[in-house]
Amino acid sequence: MTYKEEKEFGKDFSIFGKVEGPSLSKVMRSGDDIIDVATQLREENQVPKKSKGGYSICRSETPGIDCVQGYLDDQDDHILITWRNQLRMQANKLIRRKLGHRGVLPNPGEPVLVCKNNEVVLNGEIHFADVFSDGPSIGPEVKTKQFRTDGGIMILANTQGKSEPMDGFMPDVKDWKAFHAQLREAKVPDPIPVTYGYVSTAHKAQGSEYRRVSIFLSAYDLQSKHFTAPTTLPNGEKMPFATRWLYTSLTRAKTRVSLILGN
Repeated sequence: MTYKEEKEFGKDFSIFGKVEGPSLSKVMRSGDDIIDVATQLREENQVPKKSKGGYSICRSETPGIDCVQGYLDDQDDHILITWRNQLRMQANKLIRRKLGHRGVLPNPGEPVLVCKNNEVVLNGEIHFADVFSDGPSIGPEVKTKQFRTDGGIMILANTQGKSEPMDGFMPDVKDWKAFHAQLREAKVPDPIPVTYGYVSTAHKAQGSEYRRVSIFLSAYDLQSKHFTAPTTLPNGEKMPFATRWLYTSLTRAKTRVSLILGN
C-alpha cells in the first residue's frame, strides 16, 4: 500500500482489501435489527434499502454535513464512520467548529483517537483528554505533547501529523534509526500519533462498540474502484471490499445505526 493510498483511504483499504487468517463463519450476536441488517448485507452482498427499527438508511446530496448534524443533535456515545481520511478530517474539523473549538489541539473534554499501540493504550481507543502540554523534543524533527486521559493515563503524543496537524500520522523522519536512538537517550516512550475522535474509520473502530454509529459515504466513494474492488477470503470466496467494510462499520453499533449515502 502506498502512502498516497493510505493518506486518502486510511488503513481501511489494506485491512479490508486483503484477508488472511481465520474468517467469520458464525455470528453469535442475535436478536436485534442491526445484526439482522449486517447479516443480510454479508450473505446477500447488498444493503437493505428500507429503514428498520434501530437501522436507518437515506440518500443525501450532503451526507457528511447531514451526519455531522446528526451527531450534534445526539452526542452521547455516538461515533461517525467514513473510509477516506480526507472526509474523516473534514468532518472532525467541522464538528469542532460547530462546538466552538478554535485551536488545533483538542480542548479539555474532547475525544482523542489513539493511532498506535503501546503498553497502556490500544490503536483505535478513544480517550477524553485533559489539557495538552508540551512534551520533550526528540531530535530536530519530532516534537511531542502530553496529556492525561479521563481514566488517568498519561500519554506522550505526537500531534504534528504527516500532511496536517492531528491527522493521526507521524511526521516524516529522515533517519528513523537516529530517532529511536534519541528516544532511548531521552528515556521516553515512542510518541503516539493521535487524531480527533468524533469521526473514525472502520479500521480504527473495529475493536469498539458504541451506542450509536452514523456511517457516511459520498457519491465518489460509492463509485470508487477501490471501494467496489473484490477481495478474496481465506476459503477462496470472493466478496466486495464494500461489503466487508460496511459489515464492520454497521456492527460497531449497539442500539442505533444510520447509513447516509451520497446521491
